Amino acid sequence: MKNLALFMLVFTLFAFTLFAPKKDKLKFSENSSVYNALKQLGLSPVTHEITKIDTQLARYGYEIIHNGQSNLNKKRQSKHFTCRSCHNVVREDDNLSHPTPEDRLKYGLKNDLPFLQGTTLWGIVNRESYYNGDYVKKYGSKVEKANKNLENAIQLCATECAQGRALNKEELNAVLHYLWTLELKFEDLILTKQEKEAIHNQSNNQAIDLIKSKYLQYSPATFVDQMQVRTKKGSPEHGRYIYEKSCMHCHNSSKGVTNFTLDVSSIDLKFLAKNLDTYNKYSIYWITRYGTHPVAGYKPYMPHYTKERLSDQQIEDLAAYISTFN
Repeated sequence: MKNLALFMLVFTLFAFTLFAPKKDKLKFSENSSVYNALKQLGLSPVTHEITKIDTQLARYGYEIIHNGQSNLNKKRQSKHFTCRSCHNVVREDDNLSHPTPEDRLKYGLKNDLPFLQGTTLWGIVNRESYYNGDYVKKYGSKVEKANKNLENAIQLCATECAQGRALNKEELNAVLHYLWTLELKFEDLILTKQEKEAIHNQSNNQAIDLIKSKYLQYSPATFVDQMQVRTKKGSPEHGRYIYEKSCMHCHNSSKGVTNFTLDVSSIDLKFLAKNLDTYNKYSIYWITRYGTHPVAGYKPYMPHYTKERLSDQQIEDLAAYISTFN
């Protein structure tokens, strides 16, 4: 009886192995969609999914993101800002799984990119949450609706960050179509040969975990106070880049989005140098960490930099550059 029971157990295990459904191998190329691969492996579809991009709608979405309006609605989304005031639409980091301000600065220098407060919109459709970390301190309960929903996050950005109107349904749909043109491809993950083989050979759940480990599912945000000890010891070269690609991005006297204009001139830089050691909005130590808020009758404001978007050392780099004009 024992031998028969053992035989039946072995036979059952063999039959299960022989006839059990086998995992279909995931086939992907460098240009394959990361999202579609994850969905094929069993991940649930996201609420903002666009299965087929409409090129005309994507064009309208591009215009809204870059110019603040499109032919879908001639009325500007905001009188003060566009999405591009705070966000890039291209890759910002070599390492997508462990981005740092230092690496972002190097990547920005190499690729001549603006160095901005907001996270890039490139790959944002691949993320799982928005307005993370300390943003709840700034926007309170409004973050609850936006945190797990990209459409709500876009509307929060439109009304609060851009100090404008909410997008209508057609505009919002167009923006989503455009954002899906910026989704992650496998080439963006920079997988090793061993990792590619593992994705093919591992279980679906293991493959999902491996793919998702190659990029952040969210953009962390930590609010920090201004530095009390100010050394001004940094790289003037890096500081010049930050001044030209961050400060001047919004404060440029010819195409900025604020009434407080700056230029690459000794007059403006001497003004900033004179105020380095103050503890008010004219000090780059103070303004980068606290920004300003919209006020009655004047909605333009300055968003502050989180720890993840600008490090203390980078503020010292900026101070070192400004100090050369003292």
